[in-house]
Amino acid sequence: NFTAPDAHVLVVDDNEINRKVINGLLDPYKLNIYMAEDGKQACQMVQEMHFDIVFMDHMMPVMDGIEATAFIRNLEGDYFKNLPIIALSANATQEAQDIFTNAHMNAFVSKPVRINELAKCLRSWLPEQRIVKPDNDAVSDEAETDGSERISGTEGMENIDGLDVEEGLKNCGSRELFVELMGDYCRVIEQNIDKLTQCLETGNVRDYTIEVHALKNT
Repeated sequence: NFTAPDAHVLVVDDNEINRKVINGLLDPYKLNIYMAEDGKQACQMVQEMHFDIVFMDHMMPVMDGIEATAFIRNLEGDYFKNLPIIALSANATQEAQDIFTNAHMNAFVSKPVRINELAKCLRSWLPEQRIVKPDNDAVSDEAETDGSERISGTEGMENIDGLDVEEGLKNCGSRELFVELMGDYCRVIEQNIDKLTQCLETGNVRDYTIEVHALKNT
């Protein structure tokens, strides 16, 4: 029930599929969305332009979300001290949330990201002047439906063992994105296998752990 066309949002996640999902869920809010593939890239981007909110993944190669947040908070200026940084993680334990709080992150959104949780987070942390509320009679019929009609067009997918089409649609926000992500998954899974094999062969336990964690999210 709101948009924010003047807001600038940064999504930080090393997983391409995760970035696409979050971008798809954020799209209805008409935000200006930017992407970073790791914490180091995010640290550079927040110094080059002004963001209203940052969604920061936890486990990433090069520089993880905790390290990136610490770097940003240590930069000079109120902007870096007050920039809303929202942790993204499949680890929803209280211990993990305490880690995010101690790292001076402002809030936590669990994966898989739910649209209502994401909306509540945007409404809480975006500056009030960025929020645009529609007229009551301008709310689309689509927003008032339960989404069940979006299952059409995925005929045959419900017969794939282990694939829950209805749950997938809830996590993606649209049928088109769901179908696209199925193709992406088939493509990147081979790359993930290669990365895991390389990490094992070189004894790179840190990156191996990150890749396994990302595979679970995918």
